[in-house]
Amino acid sequence: MISLTLPKSELAKFNRSINNLSKKGKQKINNEIQRSTLNVSHDAKSNAARSSSFLASKISPDIKKMEGTVTANSNYAPYVEFGTGNRVFKTSKHNFTSEEKEYASQFKGKGLKAVNLPSRPFLFPAFFKERKEFLKRIQKIYK
Repeated sequence: MISLTLPKSELAKFNRSINNLSKKGKQKINNEIQRSTLNVSHDAKSNAARSSSFLASKISPDIKKMEGTVTANSNYAPYVEFGTGNRVFKTSKHNFTSEEKEYASQFKGKGLKAVNLPSRPFLFPAFFKERKEFLKRIQKIYK
């Protein structure tokens, strides 16, 4: 299972900055969080469908007040995202960031099987794409 959200330190900083906003400003921020969560979910499903329609069906958004998470609820989702064996992080279309590599380390196997599948990232590219747009929209609210 893969689940994406902002790191806790960034989330705490974000929450502190929201406290200074009016009720209307807070509602605008909440709307943007919902919008971005749905956008990430939609793009991730679209990306995953190229590999597996079953995997795409396991991607879902979870929206709460001032919080959004997108989860790929499948045991094999991380192995599609990052690859396996000597093909981990091997793709011609996506350059993996240190953030992704750090996250992927929790799924490292014990080397018992020689299964070498290429990475087919679907969730992180959707997240990084939307994060840029989300930050632009949030900056407009603060102005």
